[in-house]
Amino acid sequence: MAKMFLGKYFSPSMVTKLRNEITNFHQRPDESLFKAWERYKLSIDHCPNHNMLPVTQIDTFYSGLTLRHRDTINAATDGTFMKRHLEECYDSIENMTDHHNEWDTFA
Repeated sequence: MAKMFLGKYFSPSMVTKLRNEITNFHQRPDESLFKAWERYKLSIDHCPNHNMLPVTQIDTFYSGLTLRHRDTINAATDGTFMKRHLEECYDSIENMTDHHNEWDTFA
């Protein structure tokens, strides 16, 4: 049933376009960490059949951030963000963006 729904509303070309939007994510120069995370999560939500593993999603987001924000995330996680468990990575980003007013999150 779900496969029929996805096939009807998400053509292969649309899925490819949406998946490319996810995999080619880059934070905009003037974009806060909060806005970048929200935009990235929205792109994932727009493509329910992206078939990306959660660890790949976190890696893609992190790799697409500006150097300054990668440094900020690493500092918040004692310099070991990508060595942490998936849940810890996700929770760290969620915590930082939930409290984005307390962080210097502008590029």
